[in-house]
Amino acid sequence: EIAKKGAEYCFGLFKPHFLAGLDQLRADLGFALFVNDWAVGGNRKFCGYRPRVCIGAANSFHKVGGAFDLHTRTEEQMKALRARVSEFGGIYGIRRMESPDSTPGWCHIDCKEHNRPGVHVFNP
Repeated sequence: EIAKKGAEYCFGLFKPHFLAGLDQLRADLGFALFVNDWAVGGNRKFCGYRPRVCIGAANSFHKVGGAFDLHTRTEEQMKALRARVSEFGGIYGIRRMESPDSTPGWCHIDCKEHNRPGVHVFNP
């Protein structure tokens, strides 16, 4: 439904600095990062922006354009992604990452501020 409103509308739902950070993260890693795949026949449709009446907590940063659940092609790439985010996430605008123990098939990142240095790893 949201995609039907066009690319400009859709990109406007996200924090611009966060999108730019994701582009740079992907370039620095040297491999593709995936969010939703519904447009190519997959079943992921809520790994980026989530409408207010969608799954997830009412205060989820997905619902304000400040969170992504990232996917990779291989487990090796996922390990590299998580390591990069843990060590250098701040340069990409990433402030938090959900614990890999709680997200075995994806890497949740968001730009929600906190009072800790670096990227805060949290449990859902």
